[in-house]
Amino acid sequence: MDMNDILDIVKKKARLKRRKIVIAEGWDERCLKAADHVLKEGYADLVLLGDEKKIKEEAKKFKVNITKAEIIDPKASKLREKLAKDLYELRKAKGLTEEQAGKLLDDVNYFGCMLVQTGYADGLAGSAICPTADLMRPALQIIKTKKDATLVSEVIVVDDRKNKRILFISDCSLNIDPDAEQLAQIGVNAADVAHAFGFKPKVSFLSFSTKGSGGDAPVILKSREATKIAQDKRLNYVFEGEMQADASLDPKAAGRKCPGAKVMGDANVLIFPNLVASNIACHLIMKLSESVFGITLLAGIRKPVMILGRSTPQDLVTNLVITAAMEANSEEG
Repeated sequence: MDMNDILDIVKKKARLKRRKIVIAEGWDERCLKAADHVLKEGYADLVLLGDEKKIKEEAKKFKVNITKAEIIDPKASKLREKLAKDLYELRKAKGLTEEQAGKLLDDVNYFGCMLVQTGYADGLAGSAICPTADLMRPALQIIKTKKDATLVSEVIVVDDRKNKRILFISDCSLNIDPDAEQLAQIGVNAADVAHAFGFKPKVSFLSFSTKGSGGDAPVILKSREATKIAQDKRLNYVFEGEMQADASLDPKAAGRKCPGAKVMGDANVLIFPNLVASNIACHLIMKLSESVFGITLLAGIRKPVMILGRSTPQDLVTNLVITAAMEANSEEG
């Protein structure tokens, strides 16, 4: 299976039922071009958030057709009053006042999350301009995690073209320094995503050590414990750790470093020990290798939320909006 096969699955599932997806920064060039394609191909109905005049001016400038999209200005929308009341009810136990709820809805991320939370829309795509934290804060406060998940983590589907394989890597955006329990959940989340695409998950918890070669530093012990916890959660998947990257991906290296391990250079899910390692590695992969990031997903969240990213290429932004529709249909199924 290659990335074209992955995208075929995404597009086929997106078309199963017409979903409504909110694009938070509706005036952004990449978002507008993605909207044009998604609407033209019939993958989803779209809501573009932002000033209507600005959105239409930008659409004209970039020569895109968004006439079939719904445009909502959060600051002028008739939906504000009801959404503010709903947000207040949702967060009043945390100390949020009605006045504060109204002010928060000026933010396209809060407004978009409330559209999804109340069922007006089925998914949200954002963070094309704003930092990831500005999208994830309301997403976690409002949409929240699934009942069986203890946290939300980002899973990136990578096309390793050099070695002709698909890899699922996590967590590259959200969890800064997870403990063993959290790291295990990140591994389970990523494995579930791989399984949903038809892969038998073989998960490697990455480290600078392979099966004890680096001693018993706390970061190594964390990966070992996470491996055990994750295996107990998903007995039908394969988890191994701690593992260096070469032993995880190269059978010859694995044969030298960890003969008899459950993962012998054939991992298809890679779990980084913390955000420092994962974020640096991901940006290096994008800039220095032939590998291509196909799609990213938020695993463990109750309804689809897509992190578009401020430096994400146009084709990936488009695919992420389509993926939101796919995820909505998958959740129902």
